[in-house]
Amino acid sequence: LKQDVWISAYEFVPGDRRVLHHVIAQVMEDDGKPATGEALLTRDGDRTRAEGATVGGYVPNRLGTVYPVGVASRLPAGADIEAQMHYTTIGEPATDRSSWGVVLAAEPDSMRRAGGGQVINPMFRIEPGNPSFEVTASRKIREDTYLSSMMPHMHVRGKSAKFIIKFPDGREEVALSVPNYDFNWQLNYQLEEPIFMPAGSELQTVFTYDNSTNNRHNPDPTAEVRWGDQTWEEMM
Repeated sequence: LKQDVWISAYEFVPGDRRVLHHVIAQVMEDDGKPATGEALLTRDGDRTRAEGATVGGYVPNRLGTVYPVGVASRLPAGADIEAQMHYTTIGEPATDRSSWGVVLAAEPDSMRRAGGGQVINPMFRIEPGNPSFEVTASRKIREDTYLSSMMPHMHVRGKSAKFIIKFPDGREEVALSVPNYDFNWQLNYQLEEPIFMPAGSELQTVFTYDNSTNNRHNPDPTAEVRWGDQTWEEMM
């Protein structure tokens, strides 16, 4: 990029949905390192992956993202976009030509920078046969922040997901509840009105997994399931 660019909306369009598992796009500076983003959440030891400046990604049937009015994601001059493409096998050769479309902010000088973060706990072991195994995680909000969207991510044992805000004054609010999670429809849920989270708030996630024979998508109800990139493993 020859100059700073501000993105107000984006969408990844998969070329071959049969093989494209997911895409993660990240802003890379001139030195080849991830750009520093205004992360929404603080890190907690080795339990959270690095949170650089991202420009979205793709999971099955995720729709495009439109930031709230006055908010955009900044791509600095000289930066590159690195797309991490994850594929799965289907037993035959395949060719993928996915694409990425963006909408540039009309008035970049007045934009507020969009940030992002993860609220995850990869240190779980889902018991064999358990129809409702719960995993929780939480992160402290280090500065005043507006929450505008959330995207739960699990694999084929995913059952339900909930995002809960705990405010400094003791109040709690369920920001998002997905009672029937579907791996084939991993949506980014955008709020009609962003929720203000003052510094000191806590964002908690509560995910449940069905590792029983009741789950028709379960590849092996007898297995103890841990964190992993493969679809037969799990994520949060």
